[in-house]
Amino acid sequence: MTTVEHTSRILPGSPEWTELLTRIGAGAKDRDRNDENPFDQVAALKRAGFGTLRVPTELGGAGLTVPQLFSAVIDVARADPIVAHIFRAHFWFVEERLRGDDRRWLDKVIAGKTFGNAFSEKGSLAVGSLVFNTRLLPAPGGGFRLDGEKYYSTGTLFSDYLTATATTDHDSVATVVVPADRAGVKLIDDWDGFGQRRTGTGTTTFSGVTVAADEVLSDTPYDADPSPTVQYASLQLYIHAIVAGILESVVDDGVTLLRSRERSFSHAVAEKPTEDPLLQRQLGVLASTAYIARTAVLDAAAAIA
Repeated sequence: MTTVEHTSRILPGSPEWTELLTRIGAGAKDRDRNDENPFDQVAALKRAGFGTLRVPTELGGAGLTVPQLFSAVIDVARADPIVAHIFRAHFWFVEERLRGDDRRWLDKVIAGKTFGNAFSEKGSLAVGSLVFNTRLLPAPGGGFRLDGEKYYSTGTLFSDYLTATATTDHDSVATVVVPADRAGVKLIDDWDGFGQRRTGTGTTTFSGVTVAADEVLSDTPYDADPSPTVQYASLQLYIHAIVAGILESVVDDGVTLLRSRERSFSHAVAEKPTEDPLLQRQLGVLASTAYIARTAVLDAAAAIA
């Protein structure tokens, strides 16, 4: 877990933002090759107020629009897509709180706290079901007790708070939020699957975790309307923003590679590789693809704002 208080906000597009992303991008490939968690890079973004970008200015945030936020996410993904992915559940949580005007949790966001998720489970009930093996049951003396095991819980290893889903004793599914360091919470860095390995997408266990009544965000009957929401649309679009950032980093790598070449072919149409129209064309194809990806993401972000 990375616990860092927000110090001074750095706004996307500023010289400080460019410098921050340069620092985050430095060593990103080596961290991935060496299987190293980007704790320092996540902490740097938290100190810069990255997690507060969507919160309105009157509440202490930066007041960015949805497209502006996704543009910033693409920027971060261009520097290090793993770091960008770690904040996915956090921005979903923020968007949910904004739609519900939930000042209590937004105040914690402003204080620099980040939120991860612990939703998915293994087992026969895991696909397309709202019935979870994780249980939230009344505790003697008041409040609740949370017990269960989650996996594929992206971002939890770097988060201050966890949102978790659980089955109740009255045919409903509850969503709760608890501090990541509360007694009975265990974060296991055991993700060894495909894709981005260092996003903290491991196992999370809850063993007799105390949950207060005001830490229950929702309690929804099984037969509630499962229609997709704007917030869930933003979760999926977030992945596309990461892909758009990766495409831009591919262009960066191509430019660096081309500029590093001094030797050309004997039958080349230009003396220098950087002046070869065939190589320029290939870079242009990559650059136009990345441009279209960013534009598509931002257009979709404007539609769900």
